[in-house]
Amino acid sequence: MRILFAEDDKRLSKMIDFLLKKENYIVDCVYNGQDAIDYANLSDYDIIILDWMMPLKSGIEVCRYLRAKNNQTAILMLTARDSLEDKIDGLDSGADDYLAKPFEFPELLARIRALSRRINKTFYNDIIEYNNLKLNCCNAILTYKQIEVSLSPRENQLMELLIRNTHQILPREQIIDKIWGYDTNINSNTLDVTIKSLRQKLTKLSLSDCIHTIRGIGYKFEMEYNMFTKFKEKIVKDYCYLTVLLLLFVSFSLYIVGFSISYKSQLSHIKMLAIEESEDLFYKINTKDLKNFPKDDDNSPEEDNYFNKIFIYGYTKDHQLVFEHNNMEWSEKSITKIINDNSLSFHKVYFDFNLVDNRHLKYLIYMRYPLLENNVFLGEVYVGIEITHWVREQIRIFFILLIIISLSLFFVRYVAYKMANKAMQPVVQSFEQQKQFIANASHELRTPLSIIMSGLTVLKTDDENNLSKFSIDTIDDINDESLKMKKLIDNLLLSARNTNNTLTVHSTKFNLNNLINKIYTKFSLLAKNKQITLKISNPPDIFITADMSHIEQILAILVDNAIKYSDENSSIFITITEDKQCIKIAIKDSGPGISIEDLPHIFKPFYRANNTRTYYGNGLGLSIAQILAQKNHSNILVENNKEKGSCFTLIISKN
Repeated sequence: MRILFAEDDKRLSKMIDFLLKKENYIVDCVYNGQDAIDYANLSDYDIIILDWMMPLKSGIEVCRYLRAKNNQTAILMLTARDSLEDKIDGLDSGADDYLAKPFEFPELLARIRALSRRINKTFYNDIIEYNNLKLNCCNAILTYKQIEVSLSPRENQLMELLIRNTHQILPREQIIDKIWGYDTNINSNTLDVTIKSLRQKLTKLSLSDCIHTIRGIGYKFEMEYNMFTKFKEKIVKDYCYLTVLLLLFVSFSLYIVGFSISYKSQLSHIKMLAIEESEDLFYKINTKDLKNFPKDDDNSPEEDNYFNKIFIYGYTKDHQLVFEHNNMEWSEKSITKIINDNSLSFHKVYFDFNLVDNRHLKYLIYMRYPLLENNVFLGEVYVGIEITHWVREQIRIFFILLIIISLSLFFVRYVAYKMANKAMQPVVQSFEQQKQFIANASHELRTPLSIIMSGLTVLKTDDENNLSKFSIDTIDDINDESLKMKKLIDNLLLSARNTNNTLTVHSTKFNLNNLINKIYTKFSLLAKNKQITLKISNPPDIFITADMSHIEQILAILVDNAIKYSDENSSIFITITEDKQCIKIAIKDSGPGISIEDLPHIFKPFYRANNTRTYYGNGLGLSIAQILAQKNHSNILVENNKEKGSCFTLIISKN
């Protein structure tokens, strides 16, 4: 379970942090209300513990802000203010429980456990998504790539707990406490049965290896599908394709060579047989006594074991049958057709096949061979050999070859997968280190940055310092740069969470027009200071289902960019259109526009077009906007206006 603890007394904070971590809770500590809001917006927590009196924003203000943002995380007020009125104000502001100082730590643990049992019942009744895996907590439907499975109530609670704590090891005791209650009498086997059942349903979604067993501890949910998985799959596929193509080329080259040699052997065989029979025919013609020769030649070649069927016919130049030998009775009609076909060329070998009994094919090769003496035509010989057995052997070899290649594909894929894993290890390790550095740096920079910003506020509001105008201007400049730095840190952390697949989506149904009007109010003063007019088309109320905070952040980035790059005394147009498939929000500005060379790259992190170098920015805004859009099944398109400026369109799918 993840807990956000906001307490301005660092000594108390350190003690509670130590004690909670001893209970296997994951704790983030902040020391002012603004950081509490920032952390709550950027991370998913199970419980938020708030002190009342904190710098920047009080616990009551934080609580009201989170509830206004539709943040349904359980909130426990932990404060020294113990009057009845204070408790009423705290609970009415949106807190779920109230604990006055001083308190006993076991009581705090009990209240945390009580809140944790309620999380699965009253809070998080929305749709959560992770890597295209969608869980509807209301109707217990788990969806992945348009395939749905229904979950039991316990499976639904367990699946929600796993998704909300991805990449984190959840101890068995913690899971049991959260799903069944800390005072339950169930044994550990009940959890194992529920896990097994849930795994079976995930298998139906082709997600069999998402729930990982951590021996002696508990379970971890992790979909090992990231940017490196895609790259690794590409390496494996390319390696398999190349290897299989090479195997196919080598195998079929050898097969074709062997087939050619074998076939040439058959041609040589029939040609030698034709020559032998022509010599026999020459002898019979020279005897001048053809009538005494039987048609069935007893001296014909014996049946070959391999080519076990032959036919031989000898004719004079007057087409008088001198001898015949045929043990292929099935093909009498076909052989007669061959002999009567005067279009057959001499010396050429023909291939033919015949269907017998509507089931069996018989294959044969045959040729017409002339008998010549001093270039004088004396007669001709027709010779044929049935090669059915040989053809079937070749077909059998061909299919055996295909089976071997198909089986080898599995071996090749296994080898390719192992090689890809080995090749990707240094890259993944380096990337993980870089990603962890960004996340750690972002978190570590928050505290000193908060101190700086708080210190600046103190300096500016302390009249006893009698600051000069130059000093005040300097403080303002430092404060402005601190805010820019804070924004950069927030964006870096969001980008790191997206890469780490820990950026979750809390979809709710809301009025899009109300959100647009909120954006208009937020940026109208900034636009007015630059003498820019914001114009909005207000269609009838449009309701969409998405993460409202994400959509708000996207629109804020796009409108802020439009104001930043637009000329003075110009207009920015925000239009909303709707059709059956999607909702389009177009933001047109009058800025310098985007060159054709820059268009394919503007959504890349830290990329800045050449014509925008004079404007402040870090190149992360559009990247963050596109990340949030994709997480909400949306997309951002950009195009240059015909006259001047550019148009960014947020397309929100209704499906």
